[in-house]
Amino acid sequence: MLLKVSSEIHLLPNWTIFVQLGIFLTASAVMYFMMVRPIIRILNTRKIYTVESEANAETLQMEADALNCERIERLECALRDAHVERGQRIERIGIEAEKIKIDAKIDARLLIDDTEISIDSSERSIFDEMNFQVEHLADEIVEKVSS
Repeated sequence: MLLKVSSEIHLLPNWTIFVQLGIFLTASAVMYFMMVRPIIRILNTRKIYTVESEANAETLQMEADALNCERIERLECALRDAHVERGQRIERIGIEAEKIKIDAKIDARLLIDDTEISIDSSERSIFDEMNFQVEHLADEIVEKVSS
């Protein structure tokens, strides 16, 4: 009986489990090398590209900020220069206006002087004409009275 029981119990393992395990490991290795590894490589490449792109974006943003600051400084400087130039122009125009006023006063004074001279010469001329006519009338009166 003991022999009979021992013949029914198989102490040696079933080799099909090892075959299935071998097929599984082979399939897993093939899938790892043919599918998983390329996917991991693609993900790592994308991660590196993303990190580089983020770093590049940060660098470009810092450059843009620096350029914007420089642009603002230049605009402020140009605005200050424009205000200074405007003040200088206003000052020059004020000086020219004063010169024009002075020239106008001088011209008006000369015109008035010429008018006074003209009036004086007209008065003299009228006075001379009146003297001439008075002498002429006096001569006529003397002639009429003498005749």
